Amino acid sequence: MSEITEHLIVYKKSGQGKMEFQVKKSTKFSKVANSFITAKRVDPNFIRFFFDGNRINENRMDTTLGELGLQEGDLIDCVLEQTGGFSNHKSN
Repeated sequence: MSEITEHLIVYKKSGQGKMEFQVKKSTKFSKVANSFITAKRVDPNFIRFFFDGNRINENRMDTTLGELGLQEGDLIDCVLEQTGGFSNHKSN
């Protein structure tokens, strides 16, 4: 029996639906991530990718999808990094 060489990877950008990619296990994550970034027109400096609740850091971008442990139909969450926050502090 031959090994499955293609994966259906699904990206979900919070609140904006899904995008699907059909790729090989040997594909580097950076190639798929860059395709997502280009298609969604987001600033790559502010997008963050998560798989099974764990962030895929910049130092893992050259890792293949197989090395990351992705399986067919897996979901990668994408969020925009936010800086700052809400302060409940009131000045008098």
